[in-house]
Amino acid sequence: MTDDAELLEALLVEGRDLVGRAAEDLAELARGPDAREALDGLFRSLHTLKGSTALFDLPVLTGLLHAAESRLEGLRDGGGLDDETAGDITGVLDVTETWFDVLEAGSEPGATLLQAAAALTVRLAGGAPGRDCLENAVPKSPVNIPTWAAALARAQAPGEAVVAVRYRPDAEAYFRGDDPLAVAHALPGLRALEVGLDGAPPPKAAYDPFHCRLLLHVLCAAPEAAVRAALRLVSDQVEVVRLDAGETAEPADLAEAAEEVEAGPLRAAAQTARVSTARLDDVAALIDELVIAKNALDHAAAQLAALAPPGAAARDLALRQATLDRLVSDLHGAVGDLRMVSLRGLFGRFPRHVREAAARLGKTVDFQTAGQDVALDKTVVDALFEPLLHLLRNALDHGVEAPDERRGAGKPEAARVRLAAYPAGEAVVIEVSDDGRGVDPAAVRDRAIERGLVDEATAGRLSEAEAAELIFAAGFSTARQVGEFSGRGVGMDSVRAALAGLGGRVDLDNRPGEGLTVRLTLPARTVLARVLVVEAGGERFGVPLEAVGETHRVRADEVTAIRAGRAYVRRDQVIPILRLRALLGLGEAPDPAVFPVLTVTAAGGALGVQVDALGERLEAPLRPTSGLLKGFRGLLGSMLQGDGRILLVLNLAEMAA
Repeated sequence: MTDDAELLEALLVEGRDLVGRAAEDLAELARGPDAREALDGLFRSLHTLKGSTALFDLPVLTGLLHAAESRLEGLRDGGGLDDETAGDITGVLDVTETWFDVLEAGSEPGATLLQAAAALTVRLAGGAPGRDCLENAVPKSPVNIPTWAAALARAQAPGEAVVAVRYRPDAEAYFRGDDPLAVAHALPGLRALEVGLDGAPPPKAAYDPFHCRLLLHVLCAAPEAAVRAALRLVSDQVEVVRLDAGETAEPADLAEAAEEVEAGPLRAAAQTARVSTARLDDVAALIDELVIAKNALDHAAAQLAALAPPGAAARDLALRQATLDRLVSDLHGAVGDLRMVSLRGLFGRFPRHVREAAARLGKTVDFQTAGQDVALDKTVVDALFEPLLHLLRNALDHGVEAPDERRGAGKPEAARVRLAAYPAGEAVVIEVSDDGRGVDPAAVRDRAIERGLVDEATAGRLSEAEAAELIFAAGFSTARQVGEFSGRGVGMDSVRAALAGLGGRVDLDNRPGEGLTVRLTLPARTVLARVLVVEAGGERFGVPLEAVGETHRVRADEVTAIRAGRAYVRRDQVIPILRLRALLGLGEAPDPAVFPVLTVTAAGGALGVQVDALGERLEAPLRPTSGLLKGFRGLLGSMLQGDGRILLVLNLAEMAA
């Protein structure tokens, strides 16, 4: 990755986070016009976005954000948030997010996006042409050196190229959390600093200590790009002029300027470094390879121990193996900690999708988020967008009633849909909840029977909670016709499969007539997959330990034939039983007198899976499938065994569905 690309990646990460924060503050402001803290937060987000985009020569986008910031000034002066302003600011956030998508794809904004930005800028400016704010969004050095810059030049060393800065902080700088003196002191190559008042001092009676009236003049012996980079958050409050003396040393690119800014005193005090996610991914992959190598060493040591008599050497080897296991595990955990990111950026992507889906469905929705600062492994966060988007659309389409239906049920016309996250020990729980109609177990039973997913006898034995779980069956849908968001039979089963691939699970909290909560439980950090090795048809397979309820041995005479299937009774519960051989197409074989069975939870309740033998437990990285095996039903991934052979890891519940 080039340095310019690293800077752009930083803009996209920071920018999307700011868009998400702004969307949250705007929603809070819409619910309570007196939410001063939300207004200040929204203003700060737009202000920072404007400064960041100005650094990348995006005058149209910067001008749009400048116009939005100016519109918010009226609210800070006591005006209320009207529907027009709320809609315009929402449009600004949508355009900004779309612009980031275009930049990430390596493309240039098309005519449609540019026209949308221009139209919004005009509207935000009260119908004025808006050309000034677009042209003035990125500060440019004037051709003639102004008087203030010429005065600063007297402090210039002979033969030294410097940059003069005139910094007039905004009057509300203190309320925004800006520290003008700290900003000036952090400039690279600081040579001179003059601090004065902007204009004549006010009368004593009118003096306001919280009103910033400073005027700062700064001289820096640094490239102009580096100075502008350091001032990107206050770019609308500064004038920058380059004063040449002999040859001017310009940085090769923006990355060099950024390096000089990173070396400033504020950054140095933080003792932090920005590392690209690609490099962290490379390190994580190396750690995974180290775990595999460690497992191979364990396998070799076990073979050696079987050949050699026990003694001091064997005990010493076992001790060193235990130390190596601990160090590798600690190293894997430390790298996992580095990959932790908050959910704020992910959650910030959903308000627009919810708003658009609700509008298309003709429903009024109050969308709320909570727990955005909860952190998860970046790989998990990246993989959660599609499952969460499906759950939200499902809530809007199937869960939330139409406004007239809600009024008839005595509910508020605006439905509540909530996306929340919270830590739970070593796991993180993400909930998608709504106050809609919930899941009708009887209707789900009938629909599952109609689609041939369960027979009537099985459906009749299901409890209400088990019947509700049928919505996770492959091909299940309550929609009678295909719509934009439903009816294709690709639904909640894909959500459960995606969560299983991430080492998580999905649970329902169903309240018929009152609402539904879909609860996703995920490991907070990337952990090594723990599987139980089983044998079937002469082959070895892995089953995730968290998917196995229990293992036990069943006598052949305890199994009863039921129609085309088989079942046995355990703890007064009838449990259907399937042969793993048959599920995998590995041929038939006579059942032994006693055989091992795994119990798992499937869409129809508890299920027994008969295997030929149980093996050891294995802990190793789980690799996603690729090539011909990609998308193979019931296959979670693969891992390497200690002897170097590949072990396929199965999703038994999905295979049995």
